[in-house]
Amino acid sequence: MEKYRATHFQIDCINNSYPGFTNGTKWSGWECPYFTKETALQLAKDLQTINVKCTFNEEQQAFILDEGYEDGILTTVTVERITYNNEEIEVYDIGSGYWVWSEDKTDNSPAKEN
Repeated sequence: MEKYRATHFQIDCINNSYPGFTNGTKWSGWECPYFTKETALQLAKDLQTINVKCTFNEEQQAFILDEGYEDGILTTVTVERITYNNEEIEVYDIGSGYWVWSEDKTDNSPAKEN
């Protein structure tokens, strides 16, 4: 079983920090974060500032990303379950493995997720 820890993440194009989880996996040296639905909804709202449409589909329990590609390709991010502090948590790995995420070591607030 992979071990997860709570921390904060930032993305290169948005001036905000998001609480999430990591198991230490990296993509090309960048973080691969997981977020609760609550945090992912805030991220979806913030993504609008950079013209990325991110909506939550209740029926699919998934986030749908439209990054404005000419070919109309959409990215679907489905719910995953991880174990953190012996509790199963539903999370979404928005941008994990293809966006430039880094751990925000300047955020001193607790990385507590609901």
